[in-house]
Amino acid sequence: MWDIIRRFFVRIQLSSIRKGINRILNNIGITDLVFLRKLKNYHWIITHENQSSGEILYSFFDLDTFAPTFDIVMFLIMTDVERIRHGLSEVTVIIVPGKERGHSKDYTVYREKETEKKIVNVDELNWRIRQILIPCCSLLPSCKQVIICSSRKNAFLFQKKISKWIFPKGYSVLSPVSLWKDYYKNVDIGDNALQPTIVPSDQALAYVDRWLSQFTKDKKCISISFRECTYEKYRNSNIEEWNRFIHSIDRNAFQVIIVRDTDNAFSPIDIVASSYVSIFNEASWNIELKAALYHRCYLNLFTTNGSGALAWYNKHARFLMFKLLVPGSPYSNIENYLNNALIPGTQPVFFSPYQKFVWDDDTCDIIYREFHAMVNLIEMSIHETY
Repeated sequence: MWDIIRRFFVRIQLSSIRKGINRILNNIGITDLVFLRKLKNYHWIITHENQSSGEILYSFFDLDTFAPTFDIVMFLIMTDVERIRHGLSEVTVIIVPGKERGHSKDYTVYREKETEKKIVNVDELNWRIRQILIPCCSLLPSCKQVIICSSRKNAFLFQKKISKWIFPKGYSVLSPVSLWKDYYKNVDIGDNALQPTIVPSDQALAYVDRWLSQFTKDKKCISISFRECTYEKYRNSNIEEWNRFIHSIDRNAFQVIIVRDTDNAFSPIDIVASSYVSIFNEASWNIELKAALYHRCYLNLFTTNGSGALAWYNKHARFLMFKLLVPGSPYSNIENYLNNALIPGTQPVFFSPYQKFVWDDDTCDIIYREFHAMVNLIEMSIHETY
C-alpha cells in the first residue's frame, strides 16, 4: 500500500519537473520536449545501434560499368570475399546510376541492337533495378543496407565522406572499375568453409515449403527455369526438347516445377500438361521465392540465363546448366569465358560436385544423360551418408 502511494507522489514530482522543463524550453522556442526526445533517441542509438565490433565495406554497383541484371549476385559474392579478407562486419551496397539515362552506353546499345524493335525500354531497365538488384542484395547475409543514389553527383559526394573500405578496389565515381576480367576466379575465396553464399530468408523458405507441400512427399521436386527473353532469342530454351525430356522422366519419382522467364510469364507456353508438371508463377516475379525454390529443390535445371546465378552462388543448391556456348552471342562465347578465367569444358573451382555447367546444347538426349548422371551421384552420396 505504502509503495503504491510512494510511486504516485514520485510520478507527480516527475510530472512537475517535466512541466517545468517544458516551460523553460518553450520560452527559448523548443516545444513539446523536442530536445529531451532527441536526447533520448540519441542515447538509444548510441547504446543499441552502435555496438558493431567491426567496420563496414561500402560496395559501389555502378550502372555505368554493370548492367541491371543478375550480375549483381556475382558482384555481391565478390564483395563478400573482400569483406571476409579484411575482417569487416557488414556490407553497404550503393547503386550508382549510369551516364546514359541512368545506365551504361554499352548496355543500352547492346539492348537496342538485340531487341526486335531496336528500341531501349528504359522503364524496363529501371524496373530491373527495383525487382532484381535490390531483392538480390537481401540474399547476402552481410548486406545490411542498400543505398540508391539519385545521381552520379550524389554518389560522388557520398563517396568523398568514406575514408576507406571501398569496393571495387580503386573505385571512384569519376573513374569506375570493371570487375569482369577473371571474375570466376575472383569470386572464389579459396576455402569451402569460408566461401560466401547467398541465403534465402526463412520467410521465403517457409512460403516455398508451403507451396511444395501440395505434392506427394516421396516425389523429388525438379525445377526447370526457361529462358524466354525478347532479346538474344537464339539463347532461349529449346522448349520442344525440354518437353521431350519431361515426357521421358519417371513421373512417379519426380515432380517437375516450371519457372517461366519474367519477360514472357504472361504469354502462353506449349508445355506438357500433366499432374506431375506444375508452373510456379510466383517465382517469375519474386526473387526471394525463386532463390528459396532453388534452395529447396532436389535438382534445378537451366538453360544459360541470369537467374541461374541464384543457384551458382548458393552452395547448398544442386543444378545443371546447359547451352553455355551460343554462336553469335556477345556473351556466351569462348573468348568471354576465357576473359573471365573459365576454360570452356571445365567447372568454376567454387562449384560443389552437385553443381555443373554442361557445355552442350539443351537437347533431350543431353539433358537426359546429364540429369540421370547427377541423380545417380546425389543418390550415391545420400546412401553413403546413411
